[in-house]
Parts: sequence; C-alpha cells; structure tokens
Amino acid sequence: MMRKARATSHGPDGVNGVNRGHTGEMTDMRIVINRSRCSGLGMCESIAEDVFEVQKDGTLRILIEDVDPARREEIQSAVDACPTEALKIVD
Repeated sequence: MMRKARATSHGPDGVNGVNRGHTGEMTDMRIVINRSRCSGLGMCESIAEDVFEVQKDGTLRILIEDVDPARREEIQSAVDACPTEALKIVD
C-alpha cells in the first residue's frame, strides 16, 4: 500500500491545521511548519521547489499536500536545510 504525505501548518492562532489529500483521505507522512520560527529564507524551496514556495510576504506555502513517499529523502533534506528548524516531518 502506498503511503502519502500530508502537510500541516501552524495557523495564525498557533494551532496546527491538518490537511487532507485531494481525495479527502488522511495520509501518513506530514510536513509541519512552525510559522513562528519560519523566516522565509527559502532553503527548503531551493531543494524541493515543487513542494515549498515562499510567498511575496515571506510566508511559506506547501504546494503539494500528497508528497510521494519515494521523495522522503529529498523532503528530509529540505527540512534539514531549514536554518531556523521551522519544518519537520511527522509520521
């Protein structure tokens, strides 16, 4: 069975948001953004530009909620590149 990733982020009120894939099903791997730590440098975007995007206002946006588990190593590299440790992968 193929595992999918889901993205979550801290909303403006600091509460984690849980996103569902385009099919509405919950997925196993999540990318979590701690918005209070993210400075919008874009290191993650430089590694996985189709997954992460820094907006004009400096906020980070997850572009793909269902990340192929085969890309876990690449996504982990993007997470590890974050100098403010604002990203993490949660299973």
